[in-house]
Amino acid sequence: MFLNYKAALDDVAVPPEAFLGQPISTVLPAGLAQQVLQAAEAARRTGTLHTIEYALPLHCETHHYEARSVVCGSEETMAIVRDVTARTRLEDSLRHQALHDALTGLPNRALLHDRLQQALLTAQRDHRPLALLLLNLDHFKDIYDTFGHHQGDLILQQVATRVCAARLGGDEFAVLLPTIDETRARQIAHALWTALDAPLW
Repeated sequence: MFLNYKAALDDVAVPPEAFLGQPISTVLPAGLAQQVLQAAEAARRTGTLHTIEYALPLHCETHHYEARSVVCGSEETMAIVRDVTARTRLEDSLRHQALHDALTGLPNRALLHDRLQQALLTAQRDHRPLALLLLNLDHFKDIYDTFGHHQGDLILQQVATRVCAARLGGDEFAVLLPTIDETRARQIAHALWTALDAPLW
């Protein structure tokens, strides 16, 4: 079984031609080579296309690849590999944007809801406590009206670094505390109050 690379390794120090005709075990890590072999065998057995995706370190960063195993003869299978790093990074970025607040970088309401649902299920299953703290900045609109939105946004960013919670929108934040009982939750709430009471600048 051989691996045929097609323009997937153009930025590797060794030219792609050097990989042609080489056994998979000499080109890829053992675990990954096994996945490719299994996909190739599945393609040969069924006569259909099989695709796997994997990541490899390259030039001090992780690159993502897609390998498609296709049958090209009675006993021969070819894996066509392409770099899908740009696509993977774009997908990761879109997922992050969908679940995080653009201003503070904190989890947004959607992500908090998901994590809260998971935490509730875990708390019920394990019979453990769960706490949820909700914070609201009083009279925050006055800051926007007096100093402008830019200064208001800077304050929200400062608050976010101190709270490390989820931003629900506007001046509302939430802190999810799995396995925390009421006494400990009150202590954490007091610590947050103290952190927010200190001057921002």
